[in-house]
Amino acid sequence: MLSSEQGAALSPPEQAATVLQPERLNPWFSAVCDGRPRLRLCCLPYAGGTGAVFKDWPAALPPGIQLLTAHLPGRGDRFAEPPPHTLEETAEHLCAALPPADVPTAPRVSVQFLRLRRRVLSGSGGGTRGRPARAARG
Repeated sequence: MLSSEQGAALSPPEQAATVLQPERLNPWFSAVCDGRPRLRLCCLPYAGGTGAVFKDWPAALPPGIQLLTAHLPGRGDRFAEPPPHTLEETAEHLCAALPPADVPTAPRVSVQFLRLRRRVLSGSGGGTRGRPARAARG
């Protein structure tokens, strides 16, 4: 049998895990980062999903990686709001709500995000209203 001193030596005291809480930047995005952001990981939920799917990600990211999560109307805490009618309209709102480009941003790739990325990189809004964009293959 182990004495309490021996048992304490075998099992170090548990440290309370720091749980990072996201900050809502605007209706469209929340952000969380452990430390000063040096890279922004921008995440859109899957079709029909909510930003809650990324709730466990901050604990898995290294310090300095800011998780930027989109919150779309008609879902989650924005359920009562009518969703945009088109993907183009959604992309316009998301682009307008993005924080300043003071930190490099990497997308978590989804079909929706490929379209948003194309608009952001073009700097113009690009695309053709009413026709779906095709993702590059390769």
